Amino acid sequence: MTFNTKNGKLALFSAVVFLAACTNVKKAAQQFDEGTKYQAEPEVLELHGDSVEYQVTLNIDPKKLDPRVSVDINPTLVYGDSMLARPQVTVRGEKSKASKGKGSTTIQSAEGGKVTYKDKFKYQPSMENSELKAMPTVMMKGYDKVQDQCINGDTVTIASGIVTTHQLGNNGENVMESGDAYTPIFKDVNVELYYLINSAHFNPYFKVKSADIDNKAQLEQLKELGADTVYQIKGITIYGHASPDGELKLNEELSRKRAEHTFDYLTKQLKKLGFDEVNDSAFSLNFTMNEDWEGWKTLVANSDLADKDQILAIMNSNIPNDSKEAEIKSKHAKSYDKMKNDMLPKLRRATIAFNRQQPLKTDDELLSFKNNMKELQVVELLQLARLVEKPADKIAVYQEVKSRDANDWRAYNNMGYVYLMNNEMDKALPMLEKANSLNPNNATVLNNLGVANAMMKNYSQAADYYKQAKDAGANVENNMGMLEYRQGHYQQAVDNLQGESLCQFNTALSFVMKGDYSKAKEVMECIKTEDRDARYYYLYAVLGARTNNLEMATSNLTRSIQLDSAMRTRAKQDLEFRRIKDRAEFANAIR
Repeated sequence: MTFNTKNGKLALFSAVVFLAACTNVKKAAQQFDEGTKYQAEPEVLELHGDSVEYQVTLNIDPKKLDPRVSVDINPTLVYGDSMLARPQVTVRGEKSKASKGKGSTTIQSAEGGKVTYKDKFKYQPSMENSELKAMPTVMMKGYDKVQDQCINGDTVTIASGIVTTHQLGNNGENVMESGDAYTPIFKDVNVELYYLINSAHFNPYFKVKSADIDNKAQLEQLKELGADTVYQIKGITIYGHASPDGELKLNEELSRKRAEHTFDYLTKQLKKLGFDEVNDSAFSLNFTMNEDWEGWKTLVANSDLADKDQILAIMNSNIPNDSKEAEIKSKHAKSYDKMKNDMLPKLRRATIAFNRQQPLKTDDELLSFKNNMKELQVVELLQLARLVEKPADKIAVYQEVKSRDANDWRAYNNMGYVYLMNNEMDKALPMLEKANSLNPNNATVLNNLGVANAMMKNYSQAADYYKQAKDAGANVENNMGMLEYRQGHYQQAVDNLQGESLCQFNTALSFVMKGDYSKAKEVMECIKTEDRDARYYYLYAVLGARTNNLEMATSNLTRSIQLDSAMRTRAKQDLEFRRIKDRAEFANAIR
């Protein structure tokens, strides 16, 4: 066709150039597709921690890359109806006019070469059956916009599926419940019986109004103790005392005789009141050989005497006791007269010390109070919480503990413990933070805060709490190991999972994930028989598949499925078994 205008002739020329460029870019795309091989490492992507990390190498044959083109690889993860674009990778020929951007590598077309890139992305459960694809776009940049051409090359599947063996790991952290050991509750009671000055004769009706002492009222306490059905008397001890006024030798003798006379009197009276303890060795006699200066000091310190500081200074001096008494009498006569009437009579006494304990309720007895917890003491409530099984029942018990004392850190920690064990992180964390505010630097609470943050993937915060817990005396090696495992740091995990934590499932799994299969097998063998569940045998099957041991893989897979039929569904799609999925033995194992 002939055009009569200059513009017409130029238009025809541009069209011809355009078609030539288009033909060139198509050929370049075809050559790139033919001459480029993609290699993923690992060949099947693996979940480590909460992410998938991999490397892809493009091997480009010589003379298969047009020197004028640039190729955007467009790595893309395709899963279900979703696509996740990965960072751009560009391969350029040495004569390409495309700009050199980030992720761009120039290859000499005559020599060919390799382009390697690394990538990492957060894993989602829907990605397990994904495909990592390259969707190349080949571009040839001309001298004007008309000649700029691009074409999509063939889509290439780089890797199919993601191995999720990491998820076999369970919440293996040690969570700590606080609470006193369930031991008898002790409540000791002292009853004082008083004596006339310089007398060892016990008078049950003796009283001194000015000193507010009355033996009759004191003896009434014995009746109350005898009638108590909650606490049992486990021991009775009698101590004799003398006031510091008077001669030391006389006072020592008074102390001894007062204890003996009280013992004789009480032996009869306590039998009448039903105290069986007087018949055995738990009923003992004792007496002090010193004057009760400490008792006198205490009375003076708590008094309203105007000169009590001076009197206490004399009492605390290094002069002999007889000299102390004489100096107080001479220098503080007025106060001494008052003490003689109000204080010293309280020191002429025998003390009856009752060692009492509340016997432990049986498990059945405690459970019978589940709907009547007001009748239980706190130590009994803490034991009841250990006995009930449902999380809601445990929380109800700890709420009752909290109602007794809103500042009892154990209630908050233990509620946090229950929520942690039930994977209710949103409820656990506030409880644990409250416990930490009430009892800072508590190893138990700090440990549990570390576990909560680890389960919430706040790994840095978890590590900080574990460090604090360790400094406070907690053993956190297992939990530190699990923290490293959660992040896919398997070497650091096994470095921590030692001692008591060595022969456990998560340790074996860590060795499998780091590729130390001989050590993994060694750990598997030392796991207790009672702990060998469906996951245990499934991991053994994975170990067999990874070490090309068909019998180990299939026999253990059979056992796993026998213990938990859900393992059959997992095994059918698990890429760990990709090399044996067409074997009859595998088909029989998952039948």
